[in-house]
Amino acid sequence: GEPFMNPDMLEMAEDALARGHEVLILTNAMQPMMRPKVKQGLLALRDRFGDALKFRVSLDHHTQALHDAERGAGSFAKAMEGLRWLSANGFSLSIAGRTISGEPEAEERAGYAALFARENIEIDTA
Repeated sequence: GEPFMNPDMLEMAEDALARGHEVLILTNAMQPMMRPKVKQGLLALRDRFGDALKFRVSLDHHTQALHDAERGAGSFAKAMEGLRWLSANGFSLSIAGRTISGEPEAEERAGYAALFARENIEIDTA
């Protein structure tokens, strides 16, 4: 499930980070993460721990139509809003994509690359 549905998520991440661990949060980057309290907490964690806090955002396809077919109408726009916010605020960011359309992997990767270039979203490809 979505980790930011757990009201203790920020505290759990902070505890792990304070113990010297890297934390990777797999999220849909939608409504729960975009609440003001959560965003403020994430910014504080970024300021304190830097790139030890990483995000992997679930994006089922690089097109709105195919992503929304899997996640529901309007979910692509919400996920993109979250991705733009994470990128604009300097978080380490990667994508968890899925092969759902039957297109070759090279075409999918090119589609994601074009989307992120168009949206000015920096993705960690390492």
